[in-house]
Amino acid sequence: MFPSSLFISWMLELQNVCSINAAYLQWGAIQRQWMMPPAGLWAGDPLNITDIGNAFDRGLLNEAYMQQYQIPNGSTGAVQGIAVQISYLSVMERSFRARHMTPVRAIAHAASRRLAQGEAGGIHTGAIYTYVQDLLNSGDA
Repeated sequence: MFPSSLFISWMLELQNVCSINAAYLQWGAIQRQWMMPPAGLWAGDPLNITDIGNAFDRGLLNEAYMQQYQIPNGSTGAVQGIAVQISYLSVMERSFRARHMTPVRAIAHAASRRLAQGEAGGIHTGAIYTYVQDLLNSGDA
C-alpha cells in the first residue's frame, strides 16, 4: 500500500543527487547537480508554475489519509506514515518553487507572508503559541 510510488521516486532522486554532490564536494571532479523532480513527473520547465505541482501531487496520499478515518479500527501507524509523506512532499514542493521563482514573484510572496505573520494573533502568537500551550496543558491533565 504505502509508501507511495511518488514518495519512493523522490527519496531515490534525493539519494542520487546527494551522492553526486558529495563527490563534487570531496573531489570536485563531478559537476554539482540541482535538485530537480524525477524524470517523467513534469515537463521540466521551472517557470511553468502550474506544471510543477504534478511532480509533487499528493492527491492519492490525501485520499488514503482520509480513508484511514473511514475504516473501523483504522491504523494509527498508517495515518502517521501517510501524514509524514504528505508533509515531506509539501516541504519539497515549497522549497523547489522558492528556488525557482522570479524575483517579482518572490517579493509578492514575501510581502503577503510577512504581513500575515506580523498580525497580532497570527501564526506566531496565535496558532503556534496556542498549540504549544495546549500541548503543555494536556500533559498536565
